[in-house]
Amino acid sequence: MPKANVVLADGTKVAIEGTADEVAALLQRITGGTVPSPGGGGGKGTGRRRGKPAAKVGSTKAKTKGPADYIRKLVTEDFFKTKRGLGDVQKKLEEGAHIYPVTHLSPVLFRLVRARELRRIKEDGAWKYVNP
Repeated sequence: MPKANVVLADGTKVAIEGTADEVAALLQRITGGTVPSPGGGGGKGTGRRRGKPAAKVGSTKAKTKGPADYIRKLVTEDFFKTKRGLGDVQKKLEEGAHIYPVTHLSPVLFRLVRARELRRIKEDGAWKYVNP
């Protein structure tokens, strides 16, 4: 018989046991999202051990920020109101104790350009970044 152990965001632990359809329906109600189809896992021959939690809801781990988040913050603070080079961005991040090599910042800035969150202009053989 299918079982599921769920830990809610507030730490409440819920154990569900029933038919595959019943477990899937309850998991969907509890999580408010989609749940794998009843035949998709947890049954015999899938390699899953009995008693192991099938779903975990509400992670207590905070989302860590990366260079893209810090650069987006600079965009909102109008740091890119004037043209800024890669070195300027690196120095500004270091002022906030976020130390990244330029090799990590360059692809992040390019992704922000492709997402149209920034523009870039080539000046004297180097790329300068500016608000769109």
